[in-house]
Amino acid sequence: MRWTPLLDNQPYSFTSEDLPALIHGETHTGASLFTITLLSELYRQGEPILFLSEQEEAKDEFLKQTGNPDLFTLSRDLDIVDAQEH
Repeated sequence: MRWTPLLDNQPYSFTSEDLPALIHGETHTGASLFTITLLSELYRQGEPILFLSEQEEAKDEFLKQTGNPDLFTLSRDLDIVDAQEH
C-alpha cells in the first residue's frame, strides 16, 4: 500500500528542497512509517537514497512502497564489498 503524506490535511509531495528534515515521534505514533514514506517518495522522484535500519520491517515497507524489489540491500558485512559495484 502506498501512503500519502498530509500537510494541514492536504496531500503533500516532498522533494529534496524540503531537506534536511528532522522527524521524531514517540513509539507507535507513525513516525517511522512517515519517514519511510518520505524516503520512498524521494526515491520515486529519482533521488539517491541510502536507507539504514536495523528493523527488517522497515526495509520491507520501503520495498513495498517503492515497488522495486531489485534494490541492493546489505544483509551481511561481506555485502559491503559488493555494494561498491552497485
